[in-house]
Amino acid sequence: MNKFFSFFVSAAVLATSGMAQSIAPGASVQFHSTQNPSANLCLGAVAGTQQSELLLEPCTRSLTTFKLPNGAPLNATQIQLVDSQTGPGQPQPLLCITAREAQAGNTPVILQTCDADDLLQGWRVNDGKGTGEIESTAPIMAAVCLTAVGSNQGDPVEFRNCTGAASQQWTTVVV
Repeated sequence: MNKFFSFFVSAAVLATSGMAQSIAPGASVQFHSTQNPSANLCLGAVAGTQQSELLLEPCTRSLTTFKLPNGAPLNATQIQLVDSQTGPGQPQPLLCITAREAQAGNTPVILQTCDADDLLQGWRVNDGKGTGEIESTAPIMAAVCLTAVGSNQGDPVEFRNCTGAASQQWTTVVV
């Protein structure tokens, strides 16, 4: 009986270790670039304002923390900047990553006012694996992902066809 129980427990551990990482709705996360781990670079905004470009930035900067309103991995979610600046007397609207201006390629993705109707603000984060692609859920011909164009601080993040390349691999860290 003990051998059977040990086998059952071992099988359960193996089965759960291969399961996808689940991120709760509303969780704050950082997306660490896997290209140059010693540089500790994350997906980050130039500023906490509309039209700000997304670049690789040191993970210690406040503009590298985002909220996933719908969590991950099963649901499409917006990626909201947590630390957006405030205007005179009132906060700015929530800002989300969008590829609306980046569809032609060679143009960084930007922050724009969060809009549930903007299909280019929908993302599937890492398929819940902890490390993987951040893929657009917009109904586009090919799968398109957030792509770091380079591996150094200040390099832009663009909207490009998903290839599984290292430039499209992000480790999601709940903060």
